[in-house]
Amino acid sequence: MPAASGLRRAQVLGASLRPDAGARASGRPHSAVTDPRAADILISTGPAPTVTGLSPTSGINTGGTILTITGSGFTGASKVTIGGAAATSLTVINDARLTCITPAHSAGTAGVIVTTPCGVVLADTPFTFGLRNSAPSFALLDGANLSAGVSWTPQPDAGTRSWLPIACSADGTKLAAAPSSDKIYTSTDSKVSWTALESNRFWHSIASSADGAKLAAVVFGGHIYTSTDSGVS
Repeated sequence: MPAASGLRRAQVLGASLRPDAGARASGRPHSAVTDPRAADILISTGPAPTVTGLSPTSGINTGGTILTITGSGFTGASKVTIGGAAATSLTVINDARLTCITPAHSAGTAGVIVTTPCGVVLADTPFTFGLRNSAPSFALLDGANLSAGVSWTPQPDAGTRSWLPIACSADGTKLAAAPSSDKIYTSTDSKVSWTALESNRFWHSIASSADGAKLAAVVFGGHIYTSTDSGVS
């Protein structure tokens, strides 16, 4: 959104300043001659600032994102506000670029306003504050009671196959495994029972989210497949 014009008028007693023609032609900020008979003063402060871009356009709601603003007329910029809250560490790189650090703000979009000696400008693009990912809702086993890799137990319910990739949730209750040129097999009860899912493919690798709900599997020479329901679809 364009800023207000760079011309400002202030009432004074018995004096008037008018723009100097030579300074106007050169594009320099200017003020000129006095007229003791007038009762106002007209000051030209130069071109109004503009904002053409934000990078990035989003960050976490706790603040701390380094925001770069591009545009023009930033020389002497004194403040950047985002959603009404002042950004910190404002640094004017040059007339067309400045950086700052976003403040904390509630989740959602917020307007970005830059204040300079020549005016105030609102960016056309808002900044979006998002929520930080929360910790998993399940409790992990006490590490002191784990004996990872010390003993192994075969799982006959899964069958004897040419197993290749396998992945599991952080607590080990949900697993996904795939043999070569076969289906993906999943278990949601700590490997007690297994269910064959998807189609026969040359599965190369599988990855799982901490809670086991989200899976990603890669087919050798094929596509990447994803699931958000523990492999059901």
